[in-house]
Amino acid sequence: MMQQRTGHRLYGCISMPFLFAALTITVPLFLPETSSAQQNNAKIFGGEIQTGKTEKMPTGRFYYPDRLLVTFKKGVNASGVITGIIRERKESSAGQADLQVKLHMTNKQFGLVSIQPPKIEKELFGTRPVMVREDLTKENSLQTAVRSDDWLLARLRASDEIADVSRDYVLFAYDSYTDSINNIISGQPELPGARPTTPAKPKHPPAATALYPNDSLYKLQWHLKLYGERQTATTSPGASGFPLLWRSKPTKNPPVIAVIDTGLYYDHEDIKGNKRILPGFDFISNPRTAKDGDGIDNDPTDPGTGSPAGTCPGRGVHRDSWHGTHVAGLAGAVGSNNGRGTTGGSWYARIVPVRVLGRCDSGSNFDIARAMLWAGGISLAGVPDNLNPASIINLSLGGTGPCSALMQNVIDALVRRGVTIVVAAGNSAIDARKAFPAGCRNVITVAAGDARGHIAPYSNFGPRVDLMAAGGNLRRDDNGDRFADGLLSAFKGGYKFYQGTSQATPMVAAAAALIKTRHPSYGPKKILEVLKKTARPRTRQQCPKGCGSGLLNLAPLAAESAAQAANRY
Repeated sequence: MMQQRTGHRLYGCISMPFLFAALTITVPLFLPETSSAQQNNAKIFGGEIQTGKTEKMPTGRFYYPDRLLVTFKKGVNASGVITGIIRERKESSAGQADLQVKLHMTNKQFGLVSIQPPKIEKELFGTRPVMVREDLTKENSLQTAVRSDDWLLARLRASDEIADVSRDYVLFAYDSYTDSINNIISGQPELPGARPTTPAKPKHPPAATALYPNDSLYKLQWHLKLYGERQTATTSPGASGFPLLWRSKPTKNPPVIAVIDTGLYYDHEDIKGNKRILPGFDFISNPRTAKDGDGIDNDPTDPGTGSPAGTCPGRGVHRDSWHGTHVAGLAGAVGSNNGRGTTGGSWYARIVPVRVLGRCDSGSNFDIARAMLWAGGISLAGVPDNLNPASIINLSLGGTGPCSALMQNVIDALVRRGVTIVVAAGNSAIDARKAFPAGCRNVITVAAGDARGHIAPYSNFGPRVDLMAAGGNLRRDDNGDRFADGLLSAFKGGYKFYQGTSQATPMVAAAAALIKTRHPSYGPKKILEVLKKTARPRTRQQCPKGCGSGLLNLAPLAAESAAQAANRY
């Protein structure tokens, strides 16, 4: 039996955008517990408005050294190709006898080549870091390279039997980086344009179907409330109307959301014992980044993503983010309407946690692709099948660059099976077409908005964005609750405010689950159509550079009967 807690801890989130792998990423940081408030007998820490200058980091993409993604042409003997090329390397180059190469196949065409360099290379160059920044100048002259992975990349590109080869690029949790404590402000913010709106007195909801949860911290979850022109106890201009659908009866087989992220902190007071949490899996194959002491297994528990200084590129100590727990809580992993803590977007959806991000909140393109296939119910060699295939996959992660051939192939295969894939647009304040997997085809790409219903300053934008959902802005307090306008969700030891397209994405995943609950036959195309048709359009002032169809809006679904909705959409 779970021990009764006397209060809740809620941590502030300092957000620091910077250029890293061409991303602007916001990140959690443990803050000195210098400000607190008592609300509903819950001790709350943090929620400070972010101030101060941002830190610039090197641009460019990062990749895992000694790992290559290969797409073989149809009918090719993949193992034979790699064996022949490595034999060639050993016979033509001195000191290569102890070179080791392994081929890990996802299917008959896509594989990962992992390389154990020979001793002579280690003596010449030393041990390579966990991840390496891409040097495009070097990439263009690989034929003269000495390192085994560089040589093999060039050799595979020259092969007539290879359709595509690339580095195993690193994807990051979209809001998991910072290494600087900003000034902490007590009371109301004094930043230009950040003065809060005085909350109006509570009003009865316009829809009789609205259901308000008894979770003690729900009042701070502005992102879940009813849409309204003013900030009140029940409404927010940046909210999407989730209470309007919480009375919906669950179907016999409620939809499954797979949260592919850092894993889950199972011992959280608002998650422990939740029967809607289904068995997950850990797909981190690289022991250098796994942190849990082993490779892939059936334990998706998040051991933390922190690392000592020098491990993660361009920064000092990396602190644990508990990113997957926060994202899963927003989607619906917490015990909603249970009188404790926060609530999630979908009350009946079942959650499958899948671990792909380890040290530095980073993950392998290959591991993520395999995790997606497994989550969607596609069998993988050497891995037990997922007995609870997801109808919705949440990807609050990404990087820069074009969509890889492997990722697009996986997405297309899942969509053909009826899986809806919701992805974060990215936090670089750039065109989402330059982000990955946000720029891939057949996904729902989500931008982030603030409590005013405006696009957040860090959010990616543009034609590839399908719609916007609440993502937060930690530089503002527009709802006047004296906490920064982040999204509040579960975090180890309590509850924490985050901002990011990582937070907006589970809002749309939860909405997709609510739609699926009402209309079990709806597939990815139909769900996207409903989301876009019901979205609340944004003005040029609210979103100058493109937020798709507008702000996530659930009110039309609640206002119509199931039959009317089916006819309309």
